[in-house]
Amino acid sequence: ALAASLTIPDMASIPLCVVLRAGRGELYRGLFGCEEDRVIPLVPEAAISPAKAVEGLPAQCGLIGDGVDACMSELGARAPSGWILHPATPAIGSTLARRAIGAATRHGLQGFPVLLPNYLRLCDAEIQFKPS
Repeated sequence: ALAASLTIPDMASIPLCVVLRAGRGELYRGLFGCEEDRVIPLVPEAAISPAKAVEGLPAQCGLIGDGVDACMSELGARAPSGWILHPATPAIGSTLARRAIGAATRHGLQGFPVLLPNYLRLCDAEIQFKPS
């Protein structure tokens, strides 16, 4: 939803890396491309360290989210000059609503996609209180 909500024209033609603070010194990272007005994942999403979050990113890409500063701190002067940085986290409610309306218009409620959460790691309670 963050990748789809970005309206900066320069980012429509380059990969977009979404980096969000995940706690525990990690970031949630997803790398996406845009194909015919659709956002497509280029690599699996993951909860990883800031150092790993910037490994292997293309020389030209966009970074968006509240984890951008952590990535830039990790890279320092080694940050590629072709990256476009957008450290804010835009509101995504309107993006999700537009996508839902578009899906309903195209397919009716019978073809409406099911939205499922994508948990990238166990929560603290699951880690702390695993059954013996």
